[in-house]
Amino acid sequence: MTIYGKLSSEQADWLSQNQKLVLSEVLRSYFKWFIAKCFNALHPGTRFMPNWHIEAIAWKLEQVRCGRIRRLIITLPPRSAKSHAASVAFPAFIHGHDPSKKIIAVSYAQGLAATLHNDYRSVISSTWYR
Repeated sequence: MTIYGKLSSEQADWLSQNQKLVLSEVLRSYFKWFIAKCFNALHPGTRFMPNWHIEAIAWKLEQVRCGRIRRLIITLPPRSAKSHAASVAFPAFIHGHDPSKKIIAVSYAQGLAATLHNDYRSVISSTWYR
């Protein structure tokens, strides 16, 4: 058994040689992992704590992206990563798939809006995002 699970030795060799390609495809395909990568890129040294609510947010936002949900309100306590997921990672994820999409992000405070916008810009200008 390899560190990748039940893979043949040929599959494990290919995977180890192409880890960057595999990681890129995972981040392109799975929004919940993209949220985690964005968090780790913006907050180096801070441990990302995945939980069921992050998966629920990711699933609902993916439904929005696919057009199955047209209206969504996310109500969670402060510090639940909802702003990070919905206002930073989600627009970056969408623009990674279709740069022509137009997104409006609204906040109750100018300071928070500026912080979220700067975080978004940091994500899209990072080398791993390109």
